[in-house]
Amino acid sequence: MRPFYYVDYQARASTMQDLAAHQSLPIMARLWRSLHGYFVENPGKFAIAFPYWRCGERRHVGNVIRVFAEYEKDFEDLSERLKNNENIAPYITKSFFQAVEDKHIEGWMEYRRYRVPTRHAKLQQYREKCWNNAEEIPYLRLKSASNYNVFSMHIIASNGQKTDHCHPTSYGLSGESRFSLPVLP
Repeated sequence: MRPFYYVDYQARASTMQDLAAHQSLPIMARLWRSLHGYFVENPGKFAIAFPYWRCGERRHVGNVIRVFAEYEKDFEDLSERLKNNENIAPYITKSFFQAVEDKHIEGWMEYRRYRVPTRHAKLQQYREKCWNNAEEIPYLRLKSASNYNVFSMHIIASNGQKTDHCHPTSYGLSGESRFSLPVLP
């Protein structure tokens, strides 16, 4: 997959900025869960970015998930599926499909999962170190469709280099084969 086209899905929330950020988290989690389900059925076709991601004391994933694909037609079924999903459709807005133009690229970012070992991890010191590092990393609470467990998906964004091909995970993130996505206005 090469990121030639993109579409933004924005969580609708309050117009007050701090309240909007707080209210958008459950909507963003539902949206990402829906996207993940579609990505599992269509592996390697989509990658995601969080254009308003921020870390630190006021960590937040933002209220937009930007979905990249190689072909514009890849978005047709995805858009139809989200439009027909009554649990998410009333709470999101979708931008028009747009081509990624080199003149608009402001840089490259890699979005990947930051894993914190479970309580049952053998190396308790390593788990504590990871947990301390995760305190300033934004996350979403997701629910597994296979075993119904709830877990936190921490997301790290880091500066990257242009990548020719992307091999995203089923969550649309960079995985074992690392890649970066274009930063666009």
